[in-house]
Amino acid sequence: MTGVGAGFTLPAPARAARDLAGIGANPVDALSALDQLIIDRRHTPSPEIARFTAVAGGVQRQRHLDSASDRDEITRSTALATLIAVDGSIAEALTEAGLRVTDFLTVIGIRSVPDTAEVPDARLDPIFATAVRHYLTSKGGRVVTLTDLALAILQSSRAAGDGRLPDRLEKLGLDYERAISTLERQIEDAYFAEAEPSSGFEAEVESEAESRAAGEAPDSTTEAAPDRAPETSERTRWTTDGAATDDLLGRRFLAQVLASRLRGLSGSHTGSFLVHIDGPWGSGKSSLLQFLETELAPSFLLVNVNAWREQQVGVQWWTLHNALRAAIQADSRHRIWARVRSRIDAIRTRLMPFVAVLVLILLAVALALLARLDLTTGSALADALGKILSLGALAVAGLTAVYRLLMPESRLSAEAFVAKSANPMGQVQLLFSRTLRRTRKSVVFLIDDLDRCDEKYIIDFLEVVQTLVREAPVRRHTPGRRDRRHEPPAGPYAFIAADGQWIRSSYESHFDSVKITTVPGRPLGYLFLEKIFQLQVRLPSITEDAKRAYLDSLLTGATAQRPSAAQQALATELTAEVNRATTGPQIDRAAAKADGLISAESRMQVRGAAAVKLSNPVLQAGARHELSRYWKLLEPNPRSIKLVVHTYGTLQSLRTLEGIPVQRTPLALWTIVEIRWPQLADHLRAHPDDIENRAGTPEPAATLLASPEVQAVIASPVWGPLTPDQVRDCTGFRVGASPDTIPDSRTDTD
Repeated sequence: MTGVGAGFTLPAPARAARDLAGIGANPVDALSALDQLIIDRRHTPSPEIARFTAVAGGVQRQRHLDSASDRDEITRSTALATLIAVDGSIAEALTEAGLRVTDFLTVIGIRSVPDTAEVPDARLDPIFATAVRHYLTSKGGRVVTLTDLALAILQSSRAAGDGRLPDRLEKLGLDYERAISTLERQIEDAYFAEAEPSSGFEAEVESEAESRAAGEAPDSTTEAAPDRAPETSERTRWTTDGAATDDLLGRRFLAQVLASRLRGLSGSHTGSFLVHIDGPWGSGKSSLLQFLETELAPSFLLVNVNAWREQQVGVQWWTLHNALRAAIQADSRHRIWARVRSRIDAIRTRLMPFVAVLVLILLAVALALLARLDLTTGSALADALGKILSLGALAVAGLTAVYRLLMPESRLSAEAFVAKSANPMGQVQLLFSRTLRRTRKSVVFLIDDLDRCDEKYIIDFLEVVQTLVREAPVRRHTPGRRDRRHEPPAGPYAFIAADGQWIRSSYESHFDSVKITTVPGRPLGYLFLEKIFQLQVRLPSITEDAKRAYLDSLLTGATAQRPSAAQQALATELTAEVNRATTGPQIDRAAAKADGLISAESRMQVRGAAAVKLSNPVLQAGARHELSRYWKLLEPNPRSIKLVVHTYGTLQSLRTLEGIPVQRTPLALWTIVEIRWPQLADHLRAHPDDIENRAGTPEPAATLLASPEVQAVIASPVWGPLTPDQVRDCTGFRVGASPDTIPDSRTDTD
């Protein structure tokens, strides 16, 4: 191995110049600490990782003996220096990004890199281990190479100031963005070069796919590697902020999951069901509702309501009823007749006042005719007819005025409809129920932008939804009855998209003066949401694949690159395997094979099919049986138990869609935590390490974590313990960047 002191010579600018497979003559058979870390994150270490660990361990031991480092574990500085020495492409990328490599090696006190694998069991410095773990968290399962390690080190150094490495690289002039971009391009080029041989499952499935496509032209399954990098542009363009029509983030598959579960519910259950779609502003809630509308139409009657736009009207029940009536009329074959029936329903709701006024008008007309008109005189016939027509017009005008006054045809009449009634919401509920029965389809309300309204309107709106939608009359089923045309359909249902934090804050602010004893871990805002909704669905995390495809679509205006014929054939085969599966574990195994697909679009296709398959009612029955083992950990509350069942199945589909193979026991434990102590769940979602290390954990999370009830779940001697990594998996943070994977302490290490 070349020495790296003042006479250090950079390797040749090509990966083959210094491949670790040729380092020394001592193979490393046992798993290194770095190998094990990679495997624990559900990735596969390349053969060069173990040898790298042994060589870097020798470099770190020499630095420690020379007092150049106060640690005997491999630090980021040592790891980066070893990568530079043994991999020419990494060295070239850093040099082009402005790093003075020789100076860097001198600064960290490296005199030479050994030729043999000296320390095969070398340990990793905590900051280096965290950097690798954080990097792998954001990646789908695949083979991890030396370039991945270099990226993990640079990304952690750029993101946080822990240790000495960030200051050293800054002083030596490294351009982080350029270095990271170059290394990412190297990984991408190697990953997408289909002409290169694959390994493991990927090689097997690629070989099978290419064999099936043997009758096609050679260039239909392989693409020649470009001789030079494609041209790039620095220009950008504006795009609208409307709901997405192209599914680049996997939201359509989530819509399919929800639609599948709703269809199963409508076929077996007659009552209403309210779902809360939770997510911050801009996270794609409106797009999900749009995809959901596409999946449910035309089997369901979709009623769209934009709460923010209707806030100016102020009459929440009238907003819902008006939207429902308009949807029924638009869906009817005879719209005029549907409009007439709607008015008849309104008259029937306030029949007595309307009939009373009608009788008075008719009596007035009759008295006028009897007292003033003499129809026997032929000369006065024309005058009599004129008076009759005048009285008739007066009667029609009077009836119209009465109808508008008594019936909710406008905002003012809607307010009067309630103000002039002894039982206002009772009559509104009656009118709403009659309108629901005017359609043979189950009604689904899609309510958006509620989290843009003020707190009073939010509370009033949800109270109206609770009264009209959730408490709507249940369909009366007559056993053995063949003609069910007059029975109301199942439902109604509602999906309400809003930021949960915004709604909880609205309730807590509005009822601030009300002094009640809250349930530990479930403050007032959470209790209200639990009362209103039967299920809360948090939008899934955006995977790295989806994030990159979405950015590329914004920059270039083009969708993701179409997969090759071999990739499409393999994705189709895996999707068919998912559809043939009859149990949850079989679906999990088929979905896991998607990690071997190169195309992000193909991976999403297989995982989406698996997520939808898990929503099958037959498999849901199996899931409920699985949950029965944890009955002692459930709260003795019927609503809470139902929420656990609903939430568990949904989380299982969401994590499958994200490519996270979560084991059933940790997912069940996490579901129980999320339902019984949602405030604690929100804290652990952001700070998963606090489930084990509670030093510095703020209140009330610290008290909850120490309580016997919580400990019985997260540290169950039978099912537990629930670990930080399992929390990350259960919440979906394994696929997205999480700031809590970076240590808080600023230790004086490399």
